[in-house]
Amino acid sequence: SLQIPYDPELGWPLKLPLVQQCSTNNIIVIHFQDSLTYKNDLCLEIQNIERYYPESWHPQIVVVVEDMGLVKSYTGMLNIIWFPTFVYEMMYQMKNTQHQWDHYIDSQPTKKWISLNGIPKWFRRRVAEYLQNNFDSNDGILSLANIIPLENHAYDDVYHGKGNDNPENFLMLEWVFTAATLNIVCETVYDTEHGILTEKTLFAFLAGQVPLCIAHQGFVQQLENMGFDMFTDIVDTSYDNLPDNVRWHQALVLNHDLIQQGLARDSVKTRLEYNKNHALHVWPQYLIDEYCKQMRAFDFNYIDLKNFLDPGTS
Repeated sequence: SLQIPYDPELGWPLKLPLVQQCSTNNIIVIHFQDSLTYKNDLCLEIQNIERYYPESWHPQIVVVVEDMGLVKSYTGMLNIIWFPTFVYEMMYQMKNTQHQWDHYIDSQPTKKWISLNGIPKWFRRRVAEYLQNNFDSNDGILSLANIIPLENHAYDDVYHGKGNDNPENFLMLEWVFTAATLNIVCETVYDTEHGILTEKTLFAFLAGQVPLCIAHQGFVQQLENMGFDMFTDIVDTSYDNLPDNVRWHQALVLNHDLIQQGLARDSVKTRLEYNKNHALHVWPQYLIDEYCKQMRAFDFNYIDLKNFLDPGTS
C-alpha cells in the first residue's frame, strides 16, 4: 500500500472488477488489505463499490475488510467480512523465523519502556512529545520517523531500505524489542471509528512485552474479545473508550507510574508466554473460524460455499 497513491479526501483508488452481468449463481468478492477511509461516518471505498455496481447485485457482493467493527456498523446490502489478511499472513511468516527471535521473551530489560513510531501522525507526535517532556530519556527508547531517529537505525533503513518488510524489521530491531517489558504502541489508525490491528501490537506479543495500546476507541476491548491478555490489572485501560482528543493523553497520564517504574518480565512471564503462543498459533485459526462463520451467515443457499470459504491466504 506504500506504493499506491492515497488521497485522504477520496480514499484508495479502486480498480473494481468489470462484470458484464451477475447471474443469481455468482458471487463477486472484493478484498481490501489496508485501512479504509471514513467521512461523516461513511466509508468512502464502500460507497464507491455501491455506486459502481447495480443495487440489485449488492446482495451477491462480498467485501473483505481489515477494519475492525465495520461489519457491525454497516447497514447497506453488501456483505461485509472482517479478515485481517495482512497480519494473518505475517504470523505465518513469523513462524518461519521463530528460531531467530524466540529468545526475545527471555531477555532481561535494560530500559523501562519502548515506543516505536513510524509515520509522524498527529497523535504519535503528541505521544512522543509527552514522553520526552515527562520521562527520563535514558529510561526508554523512543522513535518518531526521522524526527526522532533510532540510535542504531535510521528510519529510512528500517522502512525503505535493507529492512523493508515487517518480519525483517523485527529481527533487525532485536536490541529494541528485548530492551523493555513495556511497549507503548501507537497503532496505525487512531481517530476513525474503525481501526485495524497491525504488526505494531502483534510484535509486542511475540517479543514478550506488555502493550500499552494507543489506538482507535475500544481497541483494547476488541483484543480481549479475541483472547489476548491485555494486563488490565497492570495497565490502566480505562482510557480505551474516551474521545479521540483526550484518549492518547489519558493513556499516558493514567499509566505514568508504570512508565516511570517499568516492569520486570519475570513477574508476568507466564502471561507473556500465553500471548506469544496465542498470537502465533491460536489467533490465526480464530480468524479462519470467524471468516467461515461470517460467510455462512450470508444468504448464499443457492451456492456451494465450499468453494468460497478459503480466504486464499494459506
